[in-house]
Amino acid sequence: MDTRNPSSSASSSHQWNYHVFLSFRGEDTRKSFTDHLFATLKQKGVFAFRDDKKLEKGKPISPELSKAIEESLFAIVILSKNYASSTWCLDELVKIMECREKMGRIVLPIFYDVDPSVVRKQTGTYAQAFDEHEIRFQENIEKVHMWRVALEDVANLSGWSLKDRPESEFIQDIVKMISQKLSYAFPRDTKGLVGVDSQLKELMSLLAIGSNDVRIIGILGMGGIGKTTLAKAIYWKVFSEFEGGCFITNIREVSENFGLLPLQQKLICDILMEENVNIRDVDDGVHMIKNRLCHKRVLLVLDDVNQFKQLENLAGKPNWFGQGSRVIITTRDEHLLIRHKVYDIYEAPELDDDDALRLFSLKAFNKDHPVKNYLEMSKHFVNYAKGLPLAIDVLGSFLYNRRKEEWESVLDRLKKFPEKDIMKILQISFDGLQENEKGIFLYIAYFFNMKDKDYVVKVLDRLGLYPKIGLRVLIEKSLLKHCENTFYMHELLQIMGKDIVRQEPQKWSKFLPYNDSHNALKKNMECEAIEGLVFELGDQHISKEAQLNLSDCKNLVEWPLSPSPEIWKQLSLSPSLERNCSSDLLDLRDGNLQSISENQLSTIPKLIFRSPEFLSVLDLRDCHLQSIPSTLGFLSSLDGLYLGGNNFECLPESIIQLSKLNTIDLNDCKRLRSLPQLPSSTSLVGVADCNSLETIPNRLILDKLRQPPLYLFNCSKLAGNQGWSDMFFGMLTRDTQGIYEEPERHSVATLSIVIPGSEIPRWFKPQNVGTMAIAQVVPSHLCNKWMGMAACAVFSCHFLHSRKNCSMELCFLRCYIEVNKHVSVEESAIFSYKFARIGSHHLWLLYFHPECFDENARAVLSQIEENKIIQMEVRFEDCDNPCLEVKKCGFRMVYEQDIEDIREMMAPHSKSCSISPYEGLDAQHDFDNSMVVKEGSKIKRICDNYNGAGPSGEGSSNDVPHSKRIQR
Repeated sequence: MDTRNPSSSASSSHQWNYHVFLSFRGEDTRKSFTDHLFATLKQKGVFAFRDDKKLEKGKPISPELSKAIEESLFAIVILSKNYASSTWCLDELVKIMECREKMGRIVLPIFYDVDPSVVRKQTGTYAQAFDEHEIRFQENIEKVHMWRVALEDVANLSGWSLKDRPESEFIQDIVKMISQKLSYAFPRDTKGLVGVDSQLKELMSLLAIGSNDVRIIGILGMGGIGKTTLAKAIYWKVFSEFEGGCFITNIREVSENFGLLPLQQKLICDILMEENVNIRDVDDGVHMIKNRLCHKRVLLVLDDVNQFKQLENLAGKPNWFGQGSRVIITTRDEHLLIRHKVYDIYEAPELDDDDALRLFSLKAFNKDHPVKNYLEMSKHFVNYAKGLPLAIDVLGSFLYNRRKEEWESVLDRLKKFPEKDIMKILQISFDGLQENEKGIFLYIAYFFNMKDKDYVVKVLDRLGLYPKIGLRVLIEKSLLKHCENTFYMHELLQIMGKDIVRQEPQKWSKFLPYNDSHNALKKNMECEAIEGLVFELGDQHISKEAQLNLSDCKNLVEWPLSPSPEIWKQLSLSPSLERNCSSDLLDLRDGNLQSISENQLSTIPKLIFRSPEFLSVLDLRDCHLQSIPSTLGFLSSLDGLYLGGNNFECLPESIIQLSKLNTIDLNDCKRLRSLPQLPSSTSLVGVADCNSLETIPNRLILDKLRQPPLYLFNCSKLAGNQGWSDMFFGMLTRDTQGIYEEPERHSVATLSIVIPGSEIPRWFKPQNVGTMAIAQVVPSHLCNKWMGMAACAVFSCHFLHSRKNCSMELCFLRCYIEVNKHVSVEESAIFSYKFARIGSHHLWLLYFHPECFDENARAVLSQIEENKIIQMEVRFEDCDNPCLEVKKCGFRMVYEQDIEDIREMMAPHSKSCSISPYEGLDAQHDFDNSMVVKEGSKIKRICDNYNGAGPSGEGSSNDVPHSKRIQR
């Protein structure tokens, strides 16, 4: 099929009068195929020329016919069996191919009951015809040669071949393709596309239509900047250079409402010109796009993309499309384009003042310039729009044919109430942000537009908004620009931000407008909603007599850095805050405090500190803290950190910098969701009653084999869905290797974890009801390396029911391991009664590295003498404490093959354990036999090697062979 550009043909200096010229052999097709094709073209609004005259044999084509060929945009040549026998048809064809060469006309051959090779090689009926022509025109043999060349050339063009297809269906395909090409064949009215010509020129250079590579180009810009308009203009301009094309609009909206499937269907149907395609699902759609378009030169526009999965499933890679294809993506999100590795990115610019005024005039006056007496007011509206085409279009259209006083009223109204049609488009990007990113956006809109970059980052960081990534996201989403050493926000985006606060005052009340906050402070009003104050001192000075009472500013999270500590004192804000000061922020950078207690800080939800080096204990329990800043890592001398009973969701990763930290108390932090890795000095970690906790690193302390005990009392979310087993097995695989360190405290075990649970998994063998489990180990020369021992007990706490019978405030639970009736290892769990206050069942999970055992036990357990029996006993004791009761217990000898099996099972897991650690997997634990991991349709089973225990988990003293002796 001729892929010449009809738009360039249509825009040439030569005038066209017909859409299509039909060349055909009358005797073959005039009253059948050609008549049906002509009628269908006419029905679809395609103006076709068909010569109905019956010319005498041998007569040349008339000047009128030659002119009709020149004035037609397309020429359809219907090559039938007897086409070559007509010298009239052959003369037409020579003229048609001449116009194709000289005038860029598009030629589309139809092979009607004749094979293209017959036409190309002039065999069969074509050979017979030329035998006659050579005899008849032997004195003008050059003419015959021209006919032969024309036939060969037209047969080499891509077209349609009827073969055995129904004629009606065949004609519909032809007309559909002609209609589609005509849609982009004529120059669109670009009168309203002000400023687009220069943009098209730049974009055309990036597209490089003549090159044979596949290019994916991004058009980037904020909402309303004209990305879609520019994409349409380029699509209209170059569409007919391609074998197929598709412009998919509003991808964000369609994807959100209907998914990706209808978008894939439109892409395939438009490019292949099919009425419908049967796509089962999105994966099937991807497969179809790749396989059916990989050899087709296509033009594809993906408009308003906002998620990476849209690109993955519509234009995943360049090789999905044939050589020379072009894909254009419009988006507000630069990161999507970078991640998709586009060839280049064109950032749509704002209109300059002249183009902006011209566009406004076209909308407001239907002229290229403002009418008399409206110039200054027009400039005010243009200045308000700041070069944003959407705003100019909306305002100009709204003001069309309105009186001058109405213009003035609109201008005044915009100062308080922005135009909703503009704000609606702009707010799409804001709505897609994370909460911290929305906060950053609003802070910049209110306080920090065009402010010093370092200052902005510092303040936002103190507010716990993660500005380093948040600011980057705003820039990528075209909501912010980084200009030299400042951040710049378009004024309409700034207005939009303030309008959001006005529309939702309860949600965003922290961003109190300046006038309101100023009046509130002057009148000593309640200031509960104020979260930020900015003092622009300049020539204005705070009077030493000033009294600023912020005792009711319960949400104040930012205090200006510029006033010195002396000013603070004058304002009754000395660093040693009184109990009744309920500010959210405590800045300890210049304070003189050596210790902080909960009595002083009962209602301070946010902290900012860079404390003196001597601060060793920080006790902020039950202070309603909403977040802990990353500057926590500056407290280099901190030994004890007590943060229990607060409302933060996570700790900053900078905590790992606290090289002297020994104890961290996070008990009763109901909203805590994850733990970071802790410094190697940490030996005590309290995380009881953290019922939102989901994630714990597989290795809480990265560079140590021994991990601190974890008492996860009542952490039900972590324990749910077998999350505890993921955690334990994940830690186990990482803690069987490394350098063992002698314990500094009571804990000997490499791992010691207490977590809610009432059943011991069948992985532990043997098991027994009660406090003791005994088994005999039979070594073998076939065994693999012994890696240690795991133990487990189920115990219950009766604090709620029998506290009066308990004489101690601490609970002691001990584990003893005997090797051949000699105690080799002793481990203790020590915890406060308050941790076990709900009286539920808990599991105590332990792992002992070989180095935990004494020298004699290591020697015995590491030997491989055949048929040597080793008696192992694990015993749990509650130290005669009536508040504790051991229900069941069990253990397992751990060998190298066990670790390899667990690692294989845990391979898909992430670094941290959570209630849903399987990325893309469904997992379930079958405690009767094994752990089952489903991966797609495959099931991987790690069999329990120890048989003989009943379904209740109860067992007897059995011989426990090394794992290599078990049939796998």
